[in-house]
Parts: sequence; structure tokens; C-alpha cells
Amino acid sequence: MSSLAGPVLSLGGGAPGEAVAPGVVLLRGVAVAVLGVVPSVLVLRMPLAPAVTRDAEASRLKAELDEAI
Repeated sequence: MSSLAGPVLSLGGGAPGEAVAPGVVLLRGVAVAVLGVVPSVLVLRMPLAPAVTRDAEASRLKAELDEAI
């Protein structure tokens, strides 16, 4: 993904002080937002799978306990 960031972020990289089209600014903003959100989502999803597994096991054990009581 970082290989895409270079060309996207360097769009409109003309001379200093040269006007940049609004679409290029928007494209840069979207690229920065995506590059900031994707790692956060990946990090937050890592503990999700074990939590779902643990919740399923807890439900199964609770049902087994309710049956025994």
C-alpha cells in the first residue's frame, strides 16, 4: 500500500507557490486518511478473533452448566 502513497501524495508537485487543483488536494486528503485508518483497523481487529472464540466457548459452557443444574 505504501507503494501507492508516493504517486498519490506527490500529485501536483509543481513549483513552490504554484496553484494546486482542488481535486488533487482532496485526493491527497483521502490518501492520508486511508493510510491512517487502515493500520488502526488492522490493529483493532487482531484481538477480535480470540474474543469471539472465547465468547462462543463461554456460551457453550454456560449452557452446559444450566443443563447440569
